[in-house]
Amino acid sequence: MTKNIKVIFIMSQGHSGSTFLGLILGSHPEIFGLGELARLEHHLPKVCGICDSSCEYWTKRASLPVLRRHLSQGWNIQAISREIHRFHRSIYSHLAEWFDYSIFVDSSKYPDWIRRQLRYRRNWQSMTPILIHLTRDGRAVINSHLRKSPERGIEAATSRWLRSTGKILKLYDEFEGPKYRLAYENLASRPEEMISSLCRFLQINYFPDMLNYWEHEHHQIGGNTGARSLISQKDAENHGSQAVKPGEWHDGYYKNMGRTIKLDLRWKTELPPQYLEYFERHAGELNRPFSFDGSEP
Repeated sequence: MTKNIKVIFIMSQGHSGSTFLGLILGSHPEIFGLGELARLEHHLPKVCGICDSSCEYWTKRASLPVLRRHLSQGWNIQAISREIHRFHRSIYSHLAEWFDYSIFVDSSKYPDWIRRQLRYRRNWQSMTPILIHLTRDGRAVINSHLRKSPERGIEAATSRWLRSTGKILKLYDEFEGPKYRLAYENLASRPEEMISSLCRFLQINYFPDMLNYWEHEHHQIGGNTGARSLISQKDAENHGSQAVKPGEWHDGYYKNMGRTIKLDLRWKTELPPQYLEYFERHAGELNRPFSFDGSEP
């Protein structure tokens, strides 16, 4: 491998904008947005979460058997085989050979996944891992989880947020490579300023049209259907069909917003007062650095 490869890991809570950020970065000419690589096996053999059928962009370049060996979710023999392959070679080194990019963005977001990818230091001698911690007000995260799965209740949702936040903060503190913290609220309300600053950190040029990510070609794995649907809206205009549609729990939010970057503050009107009080009592202190009480611009 002769290229100086960088792998950007976006780490965040679910429903914090990791798909959104991955698509923006993936609109840069030097960057391939992988999407949620951790969930690839759930999408095989289709792979791509943008195309409406088997994605030739992946199938003509990548080896699906190699991907399966590295990413299988089974146990026992499969788990042993997976670790052997991870020990001998990083999945990102394969991706660097298959795709002509120098920077890859993995939006899998889970700290446990990121730790597993970084476990074998020998695999990173010719590649540079970079960690982006994408934060979001915990109340917004809780609200999104409950909108999608209201049966979980505020107690379970808060407990899950606390556990996940603890893991995220621990990994961010321990990570010894280049790292960057970005708030979803700042990204959504001041996208040009935030992405320009992030590009400077990544030592790449900033291109304003990155923000219009729906105008670019993407072949990412999975991710939030709302963010991906903005790309499909454009496809629907050109071809008459929309491959990706927002989940019903979004209640028409993405359909009505048009193709734009918009700060989502629905939690302010959707979370009942008793839920807000419960979250504040149990998680308010940990959430304080990520709290956002401003208004939508």
